[in-house]
Amino acid sequence: MYRFFIAIFSLLLIPMCYASGRTKTVKTEYVYHIPGNVTPDQAREIALERARQQVIADEFGTFVSQSNTMKIDNINGKTNTEFRSEGGSELKGEWVRDIEQPKFTLGGDGTNMYLKVIIHGEIREIAGCKVDYDARFVREGNMSEEITNQFMSGDTLYMSFKSPASGYLAIYLLDEDRNAFCLLPYQNQKEGIFPIKANKKYILFDAFNRWTRSKSFKDAIHGVPQDLIESYSLTTDKQKESNKLVVIFSPNKFYKGNDNLTQDYVPRAMSKIEFQNWLSSIKKKDGDLAIDEKDIFITSEEKNARFIR
Repeated sequence: MYRFFIAIFSLLLIPMCYASGRTKTVKTEYVYHIPGNVTPDQAREIALERARQQVIADEFGTFVSQSNTMKIDNINGKTNTEFRSEGGSELKGEWVRDIEQPKFTLGGDGTNMYLKVIIHGEIREIAGCKVDYDARFVREGNMSEEITNQFMSGDTLYMSFKSPASGYLAIYLLDEDRNAFCLLPYQNQKEGIFPIKANKKYILFDAFNRWTRSKSFKDAIHGVPQDLIESYSLTTDKQKESNKLVVIFSPNKFYKGNDNLTQDYVPRAMSKIEFQNWLSSIKKKDGDLAIDEKDIFITSEEKNARFIR
């Protein structure tokens, strides 16, 4: 028995590159009706994100993409063909900074709750072409890259990264307690930057060289001495915890935020507000900065939430 898969083509309907890079000051409000399975902290994050997306779309619009794929399965000489078309849209702009802190108002009758948020900030039209890098989670076990964001308590976090252009990379983890942990650059790096070489595949957070010992990843490079590399094990004391991983890349040099070492075996950190202020400052200066936010869900019944090396 054998099976094969053929991807025919992917079509982008509207170009992803824009030349103007206009900035604008905006102020708007958004009302989010809270489902019963959403926590207050999650509601704040969702309402804020949707408010920003709405005002950016209203001011600068969106572009639409469509991916068309043909799947051909051949099992014991019997062929089955499936055609799939998937569409999506992306914003033509980005949120640069808050001029005022968002204001939240909770309302409702106890059963049907809503959260109103008022935002006042600066937005920017996407200028030029962002570097189209590839960053994905890698989970230990079957030694393969997986497109997944579901982790069990105790899972070790790895990431693969590859960029067509040389540049600089930073990775932060934002937790539900409004902390921003700097995972990359590693905390023992003194330069405060993590340089990336073009067309090189990196397996990040591999302190024990587990991945790069394998044949498939023997050419993956870290870019720093092995003794500086950190590994991170994700655990939580909640039944399910939602975190966010923020991947930041630019062909232009930038330095990590001014963070602090709070306790042993935990990455250096700053508050989420401090992180947002730092990120806003470099976004304002660097139109080439590309940011990818990835949700992480950790399921656990363990008693301690911590990172371990």
